Amino acid sequence: MIMTAVALPLPARIAICVCAATICLPSIRAAFLLHGPAAVRALQWSEGGLFARIGHESVEVLVEVAAGSFRLGRQLLFLRLQTCDGMRSVLIDGERQEIQGFRRLCRYLESRRHAFPDKAPNEQVPPS
Repeated sequence: MIMTAVALPLPARIAICVCAATICLPSIRAAFLLHGPAAVRALQWSEGGLFARIGHESVEVLVEVAAGSFRLGRQLLFLRLQTCDGMRSVLIDGERQEIQGFRRLCRYLESRRHAFPDKAPNEQVPPS
């Protein structure tokens, strides 16, 4: 978008794109390439909830699917997972996964679609 829609000289547009890509590189490596300490290596269900193995040591932590998770076509899922340490993102390719597990995850995501409240920008949320 920056390369075609911004009215700046070409070198300035290229510099903006390179800076943006450089800043986002750790997130790209974690979400798409599954490298680094923030990468989600696996998801697993149990009676206690949804667990993710995160990082090089594959530490299991309890996660919740957060707002902003969505399905991209038939074979891709983008999940935002809330952990006690913060938000993790992962892109899941359905063609490289066990089909039953991927379908179960799609059903779970579909069931959670209406669980996230839509808030107007100036809407007050009463304390609970």
